Amino acid sequence: MADIHPIEILIEELQDEDVQNRLNSVKRLSTIALALGEKDTRDELLPFLRDKLDDEDEVRLAVAQELAKFVPLVGGEAHARTILPPLEQLANIDEIVVRQKAVESMNIICLAMPDTHIVSDFVPCVDRLSTAEFFSPRASACGLIATPYMRTSEDARSILRQIFSNLCRDETPMVRRAAAAALKDILPHATPQVTASEIFPLFEMLVKDDQDSVRLLAVSAAPALLTQLNSIGQGGVVIASLNAASKDRSWKVRNAVAEAFPDAQAAVPSEQLKAELVPLLIRLLKDQEAEVRTHAVFQLPKVGAALPEADRRVLFLTNFTTLINDIAGDTNEMNNHVRAALSGVIPQLAAPFGRDKTMEHLIPIIAKLLKDPFAEVRLNVVSKIHMLQDVIGGDQIAVALVPSIVSLAGDSQWRVRLAIVEQLPVFAGCVGASQFDARLMPVVMSWLSDNIFAVRDSTIKQLPGLVQKLGNSWANKTLVPRIVALSNEQSYLRRLTGLFAFKSTVAVLDASTISKDVLPAILRRATDPVPNIRFNVAQVLGEIKRSFDKSAITSKVKPALDQLAADSDPDVKFFAQRAQN
Repeated sequence: MADIHPIEILIEELQDEDVQNRLNSVKRLSTIALALGEKDTRDELLPFLRDKLDDEDEVRLAVAQELAKFVPLVGGEAHARTILPPLEQLANIDEIVVRQKAVESMNIICLAMPDTHIVSDFVPCVDRLSTAEFFSPRASACGLIATPYMRTSEDARSILRQIFSNLCRDETPMVRRAAAAALKDILPHATPQVTASEIFPLFEMLVKDDQDSVRLLAVSAAPALLTQLNSIGQGGVVIASLNAASKDRSWKVRNAVAEAFPDAQAAVPSEQLKAELVPLLIRLLKDQEAEVRTHAVFQLPKVGAALPEADRRVLFLTNFTTLINDIAGDTNEMNNHVRAALSGVIPQLAAPFGRDKTMEHLIPIIAKLLKDPFAEVRLNVVSKIHMLQDVIGGDQIAVALVPSIVSLAGDSQWRVRLAIVEQLPVFAGCVGASQFDARLMPVVMSWLSDNIFAVRDSTIKQLPGLVQKLGNSWANKTLVPRIVALSNEQSYLRRLTGLFAFKSTVAVLDASTISKDVLPAILRRATDPVPNIRFNVAQVLGEIKRSFDKSAITSKVKPALDQLAADSDPDVKFFAQRAQN
């Protein structure tokens, strides 16, 4: 019996009613191409795929993805153009995900094609898509300009620019939107002169489009335009367009301006930043829409990042100090998320403000935010407080902020309590052992008895860090006696917490403390009336017995495990027997 041709097998598999089976067949296209060989892949498989693409979108997507790997399977770069026809057909599909993948694969193929084939095959393909009757292929064409543009001669580039110009003027908003999104990819490969004469007018047109979705995508190209046009002294026209966009009737466009600010400032000299871009950001920080103000606040730590430290400090003190204070003090519910954004970035502003100005201007604002009625604001401040230590020092944090932080120990929002718990080693390093005992140790013990498991568990996990910060003598004198007392409490949950605290800290305690205090406290719980306590004793002993010396294991640990292994409760018996191994 003659062998069945691979194409015939593929035809049969692609006629299967089950979509998943057809999908699996498509994912084997590379294997089929290898079996066919380079010539038959070009002459039979690719034409077959071009003619048989009427299928589910999921299958089409898989075909588009697989074809990106076909360059070596068709005979290398010299034959890469033979992969374009099925991909061109996929770029015509209505489903956007399929089109995007086809465009992505076509760009990969373009990178592998010889320059002459880009001119003779790829550019005409883009032209056909750009002049198709329906909008879908025209939208695909927008994503196929940049890659050939960087590989072709000036004559071909001129053709591509004309194609792109037509797409920017397309009557369908979806095509103009795709063109606006592609603009920033084309700019790095254009000369400043071409950008000024041909591309900037397209940007100016798109940024004034009647569709806000087009305008906001056009704004994202502004930083690349600034880079190009500033090199020939014409960057001012781009900033003028950005200023107009910062007053756009759509908050989404104004939001896009805020998001473009960091890249835009990197493209301009310091004087232009101070004179033109900073006022633009200030306008956005005062925007009537909270969403825009929020995104503008997120840009604050990036302002003037490339400036000398002294110049950056002056920039902030001159332009932003009053504004930051006003935002922090606006407790209107509509401003909640703006303050939440500020509370997350304000510790990062300590670096540009410097030590003295941080103490003068930022610390009072941070103290205000720690008392904010919106829980997320308090949470963000606490979680970023460690960022202040390198700037103002731990002693200043201890004096200025720890009292406010301690007042949040019983915050009604458990996530705020959890955020403070996670900063415990930082606070310990700031205040030292004596101040920690006086101010924070009572708070730590309250968290070990917290009603929320996540708070108790996180506190236990921070204990080793506290021992490392404050030392073993502190642990022996302060921490271990309190854990021992906790493990003897009447409350079942507190006794269990004490056990887990010993398990967490035993690795950082000294041997004498383990032998004298820790082991006896754990063994006392081996006869606890609650089975859950007893089987946790077995688990803890099994996990930390390597921390005990051999004599303690022989004389104390082993007899306790033997006793628990004979317990009437099956769970206690199971964990004790496992710990014995």
